[in-house]
Amino acid sequence: MTNLSDYIGKLLAEITNARLQADMEAVRVAEFYSSHPLLSGMPAPRFRLPRIDIESPVIIKDVEEEPDDDPAARDRLDTAAVAKIAGDIVAAELAEKNLKLKPAEVTDFKKNMTTHAKGMGAVLARPVSMSDIARELSHEAVRSVKKIGRLDISNKVDPEELALLKAGIEKKLKGELIATRKAPPRIKVSALTHEIKEIKNRDYLFTLKLSISEEGVEVTKIEQDGDERDILVPE
Repeated sequence: MTNLSDYIGKLLAEITNARLQADMEAVRVAEFYSSHPLLSGMPAPRFRLPRIDIESPVIIKDVEEEPDDDPAARDRLDTAAVAKIAGDIVAAELAEKNLKLKPAEVTDFKKNMTTHAKGMGAVLARPVSMSDIARELSHEAVRSVKKIGRLDISNKVDPEELALLKAGIEKKLKGELIATRKAPPRIKVSALTHEIKEIKNRDYLFTLKLSISEEGVEVTKIEQDGDERDILVPE
């Protein structure tokens, strides 16, 4: 028994490995062609997998139940938890710049963030982009720190560093918020031949039909912030 998504993922991974093995064999054949006096002038064969159709019988073994009657509840964020996450991240980012909030300042900051998070309640109550939430909260976090007053961050950090501080908060906040999202209920399935043959209730048996198209990618270099890095782009 496995998750339906894992089963489909394994099928796709096997097909990807099939293409890999085919390409490695194409390289071996190409090297043989180049070294052969008669074959060296001929094109080496290489095969692609432009389209693969798969039909696989699958048994539904179990379906996890929603912990809440409302499926949208998975995407709602706890405003108090959001404020705490933001507070911890801001404290860590400030500490890296040798700026430390006093206990009273931490209390004021978390109070500001909780108020702002509650104000975003309508937004947090529906599925939204975590990038948008992180961007909004990181902007409010920096504004709240400056608003506290006792820590005049604008006089201790230049505008460029302040922008980097906000970017750092936003990046970490996005990662933490994504981690708080609950996974949807899983569907447990089995594709074992003997189980399919012996199943008594055919209502739990269905045929998984996949039409898989090949899309190759290639590595290319781009320059970002003065550094080169590799990215994958469609071939």
